[in-house]
Amino acid sequence: MSIRTTLIAAVVAASSALAAGAAFAKPSAVAVGRTQDVKITHELRRKLSRDLPGSSMRLHIRTRDGIVTLSGIAESGSSELTALRDAQQIAGVRRVKNRMKIVS
Repeated sequence: MSIRTTLIAAVVAASSALAAGAAFAKPSAVAVGRTQDVKITHELRRKLSRDLPGSSMRLHIRTRDGIVTLSGIAESGSSELTALRDAQQIAGVRRVKNRMKIVS
């Protein structure tokens, strides 16, 4: 076997090994963080539908890196406090930002 053929075989083998390892690699921290943010948002929507049934609150929820931002229209101060409390009680939430407006 020539040196060139040996080198090509070594490069192909190394590339295959790297590709196989990448298939079993752990997800990136960004992907894991984004998945957690989606779970937080879903859990908050579930809690709000339970704690504020029939509410016509127009609430927007944004979660990024465990920081929940609530914006939109709250029906009352009580509804606003319920939304803030529910957000703070969810595992993984680091902070809650209140950008809601109360319109009665």
